[in-house]
Amino acid sequence: MKKVAVILSILMIFAAALIPSGAAFANSALMEKRSGDNFGLFAVSDDDLSVISEELIFDFRAPYPSRESGPVGQVTAKYNINNAGGKKSALMGFPLMTSLREISSMRNPGVTCNGSAISYDIFYLPDPAIDISELSFEDVLELINNRFMGFGGEKGILYTIDPMILQKTKELEIEFMLPSASKILYGCYYMVGIADSGGSHSRIKMATGYHPDIGLPSIFVIGEDISDISIKAVDMQGNGFGDGILSELVREEMAIDLYISSYAQSELDGDNAIDYDEARILTIGAIKNFIDGDERILDMSYLGISLFDSARLILLSYTAELEEGQNEVIITYPIINGGFNNHYRPSKYTYSYISSPAKNWKSFGSLTVRIYPSADAPFVIDSSLNMQRQEDGSYVCTISGVPDNNITFVLCASENPRYVRSPNFSPLIIIIMISIFLVIAAFVAGIGYLIARSIKRKKGNVAVQKKKQRV
Repeated sequence: MKKVAVILSILMIFAAALIPSGAAFANSALMEKRSGDNFGLFAVSDDDLSVISEELIFDFRAPYPSRESGPVGQVTAKYNINNAGGKKSALMGFPLMTSLREISSMRNPGVTCNGSAISYDIFYLPDPAIDISELSFEDVLELINNRFMGFGGEKGILYTIDPMILQKTKELEIEFMLPSASKILYGCYYMVGIADSGGSHSRIKMATGYHPDIGLPSIFVIGEDISDISIKAVDMQGNGFGDGILSELVREEMAIDLYISSYAQSELDGDNAIDYDEARILTIGAIKNFIDGDERILDMSYLGISLFDSARLILLSYTAELEEGQNEVIITYPIINGGFNNHYRPSKYTYSYISSPAKNWKSFGSLTVRIYPSADAPFVIDSSLNMQRQEDGSYVCTISGVPDNNITFVLCASENPRYVRSPNFSPLIIIIMISIFLVIAAFVAGIGYLIARSIKRKKGNVAVQKKKQRV
């Protein structure tokens, strides 16, 4: 299984080098939380509240490290909010694009109002492939309100292996027939093969072993049950054992929601930074997308990578206690992976900022954007705003109101990157590929030498025998 994981990781690295992605950030807007039949979060306006100015800072300077996917840094959004009425509580939403792992382990977002830290809630959207380029604040709230929350009483069938049997197992191979209308979720197995039987079933072959560090193998069937199950087990001494039928398997019916809850709990074991309920909702959404899709088999061992490590849309919800007059609200959060284009040398890194929520205020004064590039990519070579380079290497633009489109800018190590037809993989990957090639070449050459030497010896022995016969 570890070999399979390594291969998949390498494939993911190559795919990431070929496919541009985007890191998006956002802006605050007023909203309200309703209960009852019209439950959810909804955008609102308040005639007493307006934004006098906003200063938006993108800081990629040290000590933030750069990555293969681009410079890493921090966003700071400073709002000067005028409250024309009396003291009031304002519920605000701040959508941004980041991963759960980054937002919890790197640097948690910080929210302050008039110098005092305030708490916030986080709502995650299950689909990481959402196009945020033209999303409005209302669109974000609608996506959150319409999240799929559970399967009710719908059940599946869980197959596990008796841990006592598994402890003495070096290798276990299982085959079964999967009905065409059914789906399976599996963990701690590796796929050996899938064969279409030509009818309404497919034959599936999987293998596993005793790996207590990564969990117990399981198969969860949604729909019609699997059939024609056969098992081949080998113990630590290489001897076969078991009756090859179902005695090695433990079968039980289980609610899909309970299976998902158990999975989310195991994935977050010891990780207190990620909210369990939101992680469970994320998993429910991912399983719902899988069930509704064309794929029939889902490896749960790698689902956590997609759920917790992939960038996705997130909404920070916080309540600011606003005094009458001017108030300062500051939000800081990490910038992760820029949408990098490896078809340029040097690579280009694109960052986006969802500015549409700012349009929900009664009025919006001025917006100042400051970009402090990293030493690795010190140039802003393209932007949706007219960014002007300063003597200290930063870039600044001030406009009145809110831009018509979301803000984007591109960082690069050169002001004039050159387009190349083939992407330039990192030197490390190239070195690894060359090293693998040299090892294989040396191995083949060694085998060839041994074969040639063996043939030469045989010919020599034959010549000696013939000479002896003549004598």
